[in-house]
Amino acid sequence: MDLVKGPFIWLMSLGYLTAFGAKTGAVDWGQLYLIQDLGHSQLAASALMSCIEAGGLLGGILAGYLTDRKVRTSDSSRSSPRVPLAVLFTACSAVAFHLLGFNVGRESSEWWIGAIGLVLGVGTYGPMAIFGVVAS
Repeated sequence: MDLVKGPFIWLMSLGYLTAFGAKTGAVDWGQLYLIQDLGHSQLAASALMSCIEAGGLLGGILAGYLTDRKVRTSDSSRSSPRVPLAVLFTACSAVAFHLLGFNVGRESSEWWIGAIGLVLGVGTYGPMAIFGVVAS
């Protein structure tokens, strides 16, 4: 019962919910946004989805590697050294969402859209992997 009353677990739960909601929103609505609102082809929209998922694979691996390395070099026993990395990944996700919403237009190249998708995948899947480890 003490676990449910602790503010840290609620903060981690809120962080996971935010990252999962961002990932789900990008994957579910990203294609429609590119096709219907910006007039891009189905190929460009599908490339965004593929890049988000590929970035997610990379983000999960990168999150594990970086947090394990941070834990090895950290001597702090009071706080988790993984949380700042989750915040960094989340900031990358916020930058990618900003670029997708305000920088991508009708003339944007598929390479640029794909690069944003890759960063978005890393930024959303990375914290999800970290929050699962930190909460346990």
